[in-house]
Amino acid sequence: MNGETFNIHFPLDKSVLEKLHNHPVKKSIILAGDVGHTKTLLGLFKLLPDGWHTIHARIYETETITSFEDIVQDFLAEQQWEVSSACFGVAGPVIEERCKPTELNWEVSVSSLRSLLKTPYVTLANDLVALGHSLDWLRSQDFLTIQKGKERSGNRVILAAGTGLGECTLFWDGAIHHPSPTEGGHSDFAPQSEWEVGLWRFLSERYKGHVSVMRVVSGHGINNMFKYVVSGGITPAPEIIAARSHTPDIAPMIAKAGIEGSCPASVEVMNHFPGLYGAEAGNLALKNLAIGGVYLGGGIAPKIIDCLTDGRFLDSFLSKGRFRWLLEEIPIHIILEPKAHLLGALRRATSLILRPDNFESS
Repeated sequence: MNGETFNIHFPLDKSVLEKLHNHPVKKSIILAGDVGHTKTLLGLFKLLPDGWHTIHARIYETETITSFEDIVQDFLAEQQWEVSSACFGVAGPVIEERCKPTELNWEVSVSSLRSLLKTPYVTLANDLVALGHSLDWLRSQDFLTIQKGKERSGNRVILAAGTGLGECTLFWDGAIHHPSPTEGGHSDFAPQSEWEVGLWRFLSERYKGHVSVMRVVSGHGINNMFKYVVSGGITPAPEIIAARSHTPDIAPMIAKAGIEGSCPASVEVMNHFPGLYGAEAGNLALKNLAIGGVYLGGGIAPKIIDCLTDGRFLDSFLSKGRFRWLLEEIPIHIILEPKAHLLGALRRATSLILRPDNFESS
């Protein structure tokens, strides 16, 4: 059960550090977790003069987990530190302090974790809510800007295409942002071209009716589009044919081959993926009036930056008729920090032992 160890340092801006060092949190040990579809990261953190440092951290293969409490217990074995507070970001809906991660067969509850950790300061968050909490602790170098727009206060949204598609709203109350969970990735896919209508028909037959946007804008979506393209007669490269015989998820290989131009079928997929991502980002921005910014998280965006910055993503993002002018004013950023979900869980756990007014203003 032992996972792979890692170390990480989350540096913080001076203004944030000054506020944190004026509170008891500077002596606290914080447990943060990021429970994704593929990997689960756990880290014990201590605040030092230049930011948060891990004193113990491990990565587990999520598919090997049968009990989350057992993993946490394994993680803390032989550790002498007393956990002050904890937050775990989980890829699934959190309802009444319980969460069954999407596509997994086990459940995690706040009550059982509080008993295990012997502290009342424990919470669960949807993984995109955890990512939302990270935004104000990330630094300028942790973002790549696709569209500058106008910098102003207001609602924000996050879309994170990885294995699946997560979406989150950050409501602006005039002083601070409040990350709010959604399951927007499971809403309907709305095709906008003949090619996309053909894709919808292909997926509708495959999935017996409902086609969610997650079936298209995600790693699963890249696999689905590849199957659609091949069914239409475009030949895939031999190495991808070989890979399909022993692994169901070849999305990373498809994306790489599509960008490099080494596989005709993969090229076709990656010609369409940025536009589909941009269209959904524009939808989410309009539904939430996200004048404070659109943020792209997840594992895919940082790996296909050239595809997302060559105009195809932005063209679809802006293609909303009379409200194009509004979307042109919205900043769009790619989150580059690969462990931002973990940072967000760390920030949320920190808030449990700080007064909300002091914490949220940081």
